[in-house]
Amino acid sequence: MLHHYENYRWLRGFNIIPSWGARIEQAWWDYDGDRFREEAALATQTHANCLRLWIEFTAWMADPAGVQASFMDAVTAIDELGLKTMPCLFNRWHDRDYDYGGTYHEDLFRNLDPKLDYVRALVTPLTNDPRILIWDLCNEPGACQFDDPVCAREIHWLSRVADIVRQTGAQQPITIGTQQSGQNMNIYAPLCDVLGCHPYGSTPEQLAEMLVVCAAVQSRHGKPMLSNETVPGCLDDVKRAACAKWTIRMMEDAGYGWMGWGMHEGLAVSTRRDRFDSNGIDGQGFHAWFNNTGKLRPGLEFLGEPPRFVPPWSAAGLAMAALERPRDEGESDSLLRPFFRNNGTMNFFNKQTAIHPNAALPPDPTYAVGTLRYDKRGLWLLFFNRAGYLWSAAFYFLASLVAIKVYFNWKQKQNTDGVPEPAAPSDC
Repeated sequence: MLHHYENYRWLRGFNIIPSWGARIEQAWWDYDGDRFREEAALATQTHANCLRLWIEFTAWMADPAGVQASFMDAVTAIDELGLKTMPCLFNRWHDRDYDYGGTYHEDLFRNLDPKLDYVRALVTPLTNDPRILIWDLCNEPGACQFDDPVCAREIHWLSRVADIVRQTGAQQPITIGTQQSGQNMNIYAPLCDVLGCHPYGSTPEQLAEMLVVCAAVQSRHGKPMLSNETVPGCLDDVKRAACAKWTIRMMEDAGYGWMGWGMHEGLAVSTRRDRFDSNGIDGQGFHAWFNNTGKLRPGLEFLGEPPRFVPPWSAAGLAMAALERPRDEGESDSLLRPFFRNNGTMNFFNKQTAIHPNAALPPDPTYAVGTLRYDKRGLWLLFFNRAGYLWSAAFYFLASLVAIKVYFNWKQKQNTDGVPEPAAPSDC
């Protein structure tokens, strides 16, 4: 299975809510590829490695071919930045004042076949595509008990959605972005390959309590967990930045990673200051991370610092995987290990990352160097390291000496071959 990992502490990104869409349908009906690329590119300022891309049946049904083409273009745009895409296929979160759209209670009791056709159409072209990190079936479905008819119908609906995704042959894991409720997470856990959580803690103590619930759910089901929404909003930039800083560290330490909601200031509820929701510090859920000028909100500059953890598909992640694999007796990694920190990032000219942390290298065979064995990607990184330049220079110097020696031996042999043997001395 693609992108199925023991933990997702390295997950770092945002829910991309295009600034021009007050509703999810408008985001796709008025899709602008250039503008989408401009807004998605902001995420690279924060070393993000994934964007959660919201889409909905209600957007797709108006123009299936057109909306699917836009969706595929958005996946391409995200990949061009070196990031993965986490498609979110349905939305069940609804604001009471300025709703963002999605699927409603009454939709669950209608014919589900058109919705399943939509899922099949979106997933099928991407079943084995490494650009897709994971399929998020639905944002915050509402079921918290089995004996409620609406909840029962919701569970039935998402069970069928999960079946369709698997029937297409999707190689990526399935998750569901569940509400921060142990019961809600437990209900949907059987449908997921990777569990989802949305812990919005306004204080470190509150978040710690939420993480205890997450850990209990994870232990019960024996599956990895990630968080594709966290960090409450706030109108006060200073309070929001402080909250983001300790939230991110706690989420990484828990092994779940983090994704903020509403990356860019825009028209949707909670991405504009005059239409915040209640999910925030002081009840002021203004969630945008970047303002209208494309700059991080004041206090969030720390997001530009090198990350503590890197994704497994990155060059650094691949090299660390090579270091951590089981070794044969007598094998050593002493040449390569000093160039890496304990968190998997690289030392390079006194900086923490040698190349873009999300830059991927293709899989290559293992190469033997004396008694030391490294993946080719590990050797590649070695030569692009501060100390690695010395190894590289020494290698090319010795190779040059050998080449010169071979050349002169060959030249001497050529000259010798053209000269006749001297005659034997005469006895006369």
